[in-house]
Amino acid sequence: MSSDASLPCGRDPDELLAQVADGSGAARDDHQQQCPHCRATLAEYTRLWAPFDELAAAEVQAPAGLFDQALAAIREQAAPSGYGRVPDPESSILVSAHVVVAVAGHAARGTVGVRAALSALGANPEDAEGASTVPVTAGLSGQSVALELAVAAEYGHDLQRLATHLRERVAAEVRTQTGLEVVVVDITVTDVFPRLDPPDDGRSGPARRE
Repeated sequence: MSSDASLPCGRDPDELLAQVADGSGAARDDHQQQCPHCRATLAEYTRLWAPFDELAAAEVQAPAGLFDQALAAIREQAAPSGYGRVPDPESSILVSAHVVVAVAGHAARGTVGVRAALSALGANPEDAEGASTVPVTAGLSGQSVALELAVAAEYGHDLQRLATHLRERVAAEVRTQTGLEVVVVDITVTDVFPRLDPPDDGRSGPARRE
């Protein structure tokens, strides 16, 4: 039975669930390797399906109807509604993709060495002065979040170390603020901009003559 809603990318979540149930969750096609919505959904289905993999490995005969019940429960828990589901035993807590994007963007802008994204500023690096836009795409499914960030770096920073630090900072901030689990953070460095000069407070004095 097919789900009523497709993922934002157009993929059928039931097909992804069948892929995980068949043990092929890690065998992703070209689209799934790049799409944050598919990656989050596959990660969530894999997490929810893990107990049944353990049951199969133990060679225990499952009760009749358990498989269908499990599929129905997983569909409900990881419904692609554009919201993340925070685990809470007493109530249902949903977090929208907009909130996740806002938290991730704020964390990225607060990272030393990160400037703006060229795609949001035009082709002229001079337009980047003081800008802080960081395009973020979030894929949500159940408790799982996949993020894509496009940033510009400040000149002089080790890009690999900067990306690692940014990835850790964003994942930790989203996890702390929302209670959701970040399964992947993809970072694209769009450009490198000159360092911003510190503001002149008037205390440097006149230039010396040689």
